[in-house]
Formats: sequence, C-alpha cells, structure tokens
Amino acid sequence: MASAVSLTNSAIECEENNSQFGTMNTVEALFFKFGVIYLDAWASKLQNDEWEAALKSEWLAVVQTMTKFEITTALNFLRSARNIEFIRFPPNALTFRLLGNPKYHEKLPTIELCYNAAMRGDWSLHPVLYEAATTCDLHQLRQIPAEKAKAMLKTNLSYYYEKYLTGAEIKSAPLKNALPAEKTIEAKNETKQFQVSESTEDAAKRAMEHIRNQDWFKRGKEHAKKIQN
Repeated sequence: MASAVSLTNSAIECEENNSQFGTMNTVEALFFKFGVIYLDAWASKLQNDEWEAALKSEWLAVVQTMTKFEITTALNFLRSARNIEFIRFPPNALTFRLLGNPKYHEKLPTIELCYNAAMRGDWSLHPVLYEAATTCDLHQLRQIPAEKAKAMLKTNLSYYYEKYLTGAEIKSAPLKNALPAEKTIEAKNETKQFQVSESTEDAAKRAMEHIRNQDWFKRGKEHAKKIQN
C-alpha cells in the first residue's frame, strides 16, 4: 500500500485533484499513518480485505465532509502532547471528524468556574455560558442552593456545547449585561422613591417660603427680636 500512497502532508491535505475535501487518497494516507502511530492496535482493525474495504468506505464518507484544514488539525492533535485520550487506540471516523473541529479543542471550563461566572454575569468565559445560564432562568439559578444550581447549569452546558460543536447558532450575551428583571424593578423603584422624596422636599421649601412672606409671620419675627433685646 505504501508504494501507492504519498506520505507527504499534501496527501493528508487533499492534494488529489486539487480537492478542498478528503478523498480516497486521503484515506489511504491516514490508514498508513495510523499504522505507524498505533502499530498493532490499528493493524487489528484491518482483519481481512472485505473488512478493510468496508472501513475505508466509511472513512471516505467522513473525510469527504472535512476540509484539508480540519483533517490536518485532527491528525496534528493525535500526534500532539495534548492527546491523552487516543494514545493506545486510534479514534473512529466520526471522532476523527470531531477532532478536526477547532471548537472541540475549546474545552469547557469546570462547572465551578462556569457557575461563579454566571453568578457574576460574566459571559466572557465561554461562548455557550450565556445561553446555558439564561435558559435555566438566571434569577432562579441565583436563588436555589448552589449544588442544585450547578447540576442544572451543567446539564445545559453539555447540551449547548454539543450544539456549539456542530456549528449551530448560539445566543450571544448582550453588549451590556442586563440585570435580572426583579433587580431592574427594584432599581426603578429606588429611583422613583428618590424622585418622590426629592419632590416632597421641594414642596416643603416652597411652603416654608410662603409662610415667611405672610404678615403674621413677619410681625411675630419682629416681636421675638424685641423680646431678645
């Protein structure tokens, strides 16, 4: 098989027919590289010619949906120090496609970090955090016990992370982090109360000014001065 397959990076990058996606030439090159990397663990998958042909057909269906960048990204990850999951055994075709998605390598932070960020309203930690938290009902999330809130948030994070990996649209946080509805109402009420108290003070000043201008007030004031003298 080696004589029929180019082992350069260009083979992995779909040079055949100038294709931007994977071809059978890509599959042949990947299979050879897997044999070099995983040795008997990969050879054991190629049990016979019929099985090998079926396996190649399955891999071809997958790499034909992958760009040369995604194929190279997946292969480079398998050879990198970051790969701790696929050291002894190679991934299957569907997992290989997932490894080629750059978003897959943007791992979710721990639930502790996600929970604390959600409580602060800091959505910069990860693109899926805002939708995962607000779908839970952010106000409720802040009211219930922390452990229960973390369990709810973790479930939502997993769901929206899977959507994120498939390229589905994820709701972004608003430019300005809005307070929950209850907090906004409280803030408005406080402002209204301040305005009311301020208006009451102005009314009192006007009333006092009116009293000072009354003749009886002026006479009383003059009488008080005479007594003091």
